Amino acid sequence: MANAPELVAWLLALAEGDIIVDLAGLTFMDSTGIGVLMAADRRSAGHGRTFVLRAPPAQVARVLQLSGTDQVFTIEPPD
Repeated sequence: MANAPELVAWLLALAEGDIIVDLAGLTFMDSTGIGVLMAADRRSAGHGRTFVLRAPPAQVARVLQLSGTDQVFTIEPPD
């Protein structure tokens, strides 16, 4: 939550091109983080760009699943 404003600004600035967000090192995600990712996804889609979440750890994947956003986002497994 503490980093959400900075992340929002960064992701929305990048939403002009394709975005791949590597979540491999993420240890916690809450509804604030999901909201940030959803905003960036919508903006990317509005510009005809792709938005991909890569390699979410099990606990983050579970949060995405419980929120139903695993059906919204394109999610890639780890390499």
